Amino acid sequence: MYYEKDNCLVSVSNSILQHFGCETFHSTQPELDSILERNKGKKICICLFDGMGKYIQELHSKYAKEILKKKRITITSVFPPTTVAATSALMSAKFPCETGWIGWTQKIDSCSHPVKMFESKDDITQEDVIPHTYETYKYKSIIERINESGKRAENVLSFELKETSLNSFFNVVEGKLQRNDFLYAYNTEPDASLHEGGTKSKKVSKLIEKIDRGMVKIAKDNPDTLFVVLADHGHIDTKYNLIDEHDDLYDCLKEKYNYLEPRSAVFFVKKNKKAEFEKLFRRYYGNHFKLYSRKEVQDLKIFGIGEPHRDFEKFLGDYLAVSESEYAIANSPDKMKMVSHHAGGTDKERYINISIFNDS
Repeated sequence: MYYEKDNCLVSVSNSILQHFGCETFHSTQPELDSILERNKGKKICICLFDGMGKYIQELHSKYAKEILKKKRITITSVFPPTTVAATSALMSAKFPCETGWIGWTQKIDSCSHPVKMFESKDDITQEDVIPHTYETYKYKSIIERINESGKRAENVLSFELKETSLNSFFNVVEGKLQRNDFLYAYNTEPDASLHEGGTKSKKVSKLIEKIDRGMVKIAKDNPDTLFVVLADHGHIDTKYNLIDEHDDLYDCLKEKYNYLEPRSAVFFVKKNKKAEFEKLFRRYYGNHFKLYSRKEVQDLKIFGIGEPHRDFEKFLGDYLAVSESEYAIANSPDKMKMVSHHAGGTDKERYINISIFNDS
């Protein structure tokens, strides 16, 4: 399986909910439970650095010295290991199948093309999709639940800040620590730079070094706060195939693009072409992708456990192709620019370290 249901991002958020006396929905993470219990009375701050999974930390170990020194737990992301699914799972304490947030683009009834979920935009025309996906697929966050319990909780999201530098990010986090019992601090780096320059980029090394130093400083300056440092997923340097490079396979598609992610691609196939699609897909891509039918996806609970969202089955299409190598399937040449990507089925994308600062 591509995730560990009792040792993943969902487990982390359920541990947080349990710590604050809130209702839980799935298993907690036992080691994190012990750490939280040991540090009862401290403020809690989750710092999530997008894309900085176990593989990326180890690849840049020279620059992540303190974060690696304070590593306590290794968990998995959810499936697919991508920001839309993973951060939504962490913030909801539920699996992607439950929230309906399962990938970068999804099949929405109000749009005839793939919809970019975070942006609520048609991925082909770039027109706004209304109502916004945040309204259609709204869920109650752990921030809301903690506030309802009588404690104070808040977000810091780097993409909402006027100043996007890491120094500014840490300053805003430190300011909000003073008035909250729980803080979730999310930063888009190093994910953005990984996409741009690849896993071995010098820019990524420098960013991780800044993150490492920033965590040391903020932890030292706030000894009454327990800092839980993690990622949503890892990264892998990627090679691309184009969806239309084989005419016979392309002809099998009812919709002439894939949904979800280039490394976990959902296909809608013509009813009378399913057997041919399976045969051709395995011939062309079987060395790099694992192909699942919709029934297999549901039976294997690939997108998690729990009560599926009302639209979950619509999102699944007829087939899911999960990359188990460095390859991805892109809808067009402009979708092939990212040097490094995620959302596939490899260990490099799946595993996440949890580091703890200010453990008693």
